[in-house]
Amino acid sequence: MSHRITILFSTLLLLLLSVVWGAAPVTLRVTFGVVGVEDPEGRGLIVTRLVRLSPAEKAGVRPTDMLLNVAGKPVPTRPALVDALADKNPGDEVPVILLRDGREKRLTVTLGERAPDVPASSRPVPPISTEHMAFIVECQKRLARTLSGEKPDTGLLLELGAQIRTATGGLAGAGSTTLRYTDAQGMITLTVTPAAVDVEAGGIHYSVTDGQEASALPAELRARLYRLSQP
Repeated sequence: MSHRITILFSTLLLLLLSVVWGAAPVTLRVTFGVVGVEDPEGRGLIVTRLVRLSPAEKAGVRPTDMLLNVAGKPVPTRPALVDALADKNPGDEVPVILLRDGREKRLTVTLGERAPDVPASSRPVPPISTEHMAFIVECQKRLARTLSGEKPDTGLLLELGAQIRTATGGLAGAGSTTLRYTDAQGMITLTVTPAAVDVEAGGIHYSVTDGQEASALPAELRARLYRLSQP
């Protein structure tokens, strides 16, 4: 009898674990339009960049705002923001509480429709010639050198990003390109979009956009990018 109970308990435990482990990731039907990093104190998500003409931008959300609550739920992490929007539909109006200049502000965001994801396996992968590869590498180096300056040229950064996307088969002005550099101190990841360049190093995210370029990156990180960009 005890043997049967043990088997039954084990079966139920395995079923429970299979449900937990096999849970499908949340697929949002809506778009909100922010890129953010988690506040070290766990208060909310700090907006580093807004997707141009996104619902959040139209509602008045700004870079450096801290999202505290979305759709009635606290959003101290990026998964929490996804969870807050998981049951929403395009056109839904959601209340947003954010922190700006030390004061709470309330907005209403009308959610947009999320574009369907294209499976990576179905995306065409164009061949890259030796000439194109040399061009891409040169663009990468120019991008790193521009970022290493005390005041990076935002226009040049976005132009170089468009050239890299075009050379790799993407559409200029659309999508994003991710570049990675590695030195003795670790990896630096650059994500170039049509509106900004996001830099991640040592788990810290920075964003270079209009109006922020003069102080977006610390001197030590600029020095690393300069060394990596040399011939």
